[in-house]
Amino acid sequence: MEKIKRFFALLLIIVLLAMFISTLIFAIIDDPATMSLLKASIAATIIIPVFLWVIKMFAGINKRHSLRSSSPDPDDYTGSEETDGDNSDPEKSK
Repeated sequence: MEKIKRFFALLLIIVLLAMFISTLIFAIIDDPATMSLLKASIAATIIIPVFLWVIKMFAGINKRHSLRSSSPDPDDYTGSEETDGDNSDPEKSK
């Protein structure tokens, strides 16, 4: 799994560098035909990393949620700390 993550991280770095370089090249070339390519390149340079960040964020939330649902909730534990060893209702003892 670690090799797959490294491969995709390297692939993402290459794609981002290619987008930055293409944006620079389209900005330098003064041709009306490259203006639409420049706009598309700038949009892709902004949208693709944000989209990938959102995917990563939701994957992390999903991972934490699945871990939380598979393990018992520590807040649901009613041990001797709360009741001092007896099973009586704390409201009745007042």
